[in-house]
Amino acid sequence: MIVSDSDRPAADIDYTFGQVGIDTAVVDWSGNCGNLTSGVGVFAILSGLIDAEEPSTEVCLYNTNTGTYVDQEIPVADGGPRVRGDFRVDGIPGTGARIDSYFRDPGGAVTGRLLPTGSRTESLRVDGNDYTVSIVDAASWTIPTCFPGSN
Repeated sequence: MIVSDSDRPAADIDYTFGQVGIDTAVVDWSGNCGNLTSGVGVFAILSGLIDAEEPSTEVCLYNTNTGTYVDQEIPVADGGPRVRGDFRVDGIPGTGARIDSYFRDPGGAVTGRLLPTGSRTESLRVDGNDYTVSIVDAASWTIPTCFPGSN
């Protein structure tokens, strides 16, 4: 993530996500990552880009990759982001403080359309089997995430 103060009237922070290739020397700048987005507001507070207000600080983020806004609520204690808490995310060990992220208008961030093919369902044939699928370009509307703590 590349994070900076925003010049946009509707945003506090701009951020850019780069997906670094593992087996090829490439960086994909076209998408976003919800898990890493949860750390942007925390970073903004820790780096002094945003003033922390207890008990929580609201931050408006702008993702430069997709041209979308994300509203976050960061729990704050003792002048900084709260790290400890009992919030648990499936698949992530331990617990931490809950960070809520609301992705505004998440449909079509990559392709420009919520349903890129124009249809609600498509039929796909894979290894001789037919599957009815929906091909959707959408981020999650609300993602509660946890800032990793030592809890």
